[in-house]
Amino acid sequence: MKIILDEWIYYFLKDRTKCEDTSDFLNKVMEKCDKLIFKTNSPLINKIWKLSKESQNWIPNQRALVKIFFGSFLKNSKKCELLDQEEIKPLPQKISSTVPRKDIYLIEIVFTLQNGLLITTDRKLKNTLPDSIKPKIKLIEEFLPQYIRDN
Repeated sequence: MKIILDEWIYYFLKDRTKCEDTSDFLNKVMEKCDKLIFKTNSPLINKIWKLSKESQNWIPNQRALVKIFFGSFLKNSKKCELLDQEEIKPLPQKISSTVPRKDIYLIEIVFTLQNGLLITTDRKLKNTLPDSIKPKIKLIEEFLPQYIRDN
């Protein structure tokens, strides 16, 4: 499965109270044949790259988690795919008109990938999308516990 992440991953990596959930999630992605998907030069990926420097003064287990995220995922083509704009299909007008501008690139990735699943904390985004796309969008509170539990 190709897992498209939105900004929750950035905030989970920054939040020391979310280390365990984030670690469990990343371990499960590593265990399975799943892959994280990001768009190059997106606001999210630019924030994530800054974490490397920001995390230098964090508590050891949180700093280690960021190092794992970079080394085992972002720099590992078997576990992470960075899509260039040219690889991403534009949304049809009837869909793009319903999506907040800041989220269009995420929905374009969902639209482009056959087996992509967007994990988000943005309930409003999910609720504004047409029913045809909603099955490819999961709220983190629905997805994470089940994903971590599943074999």
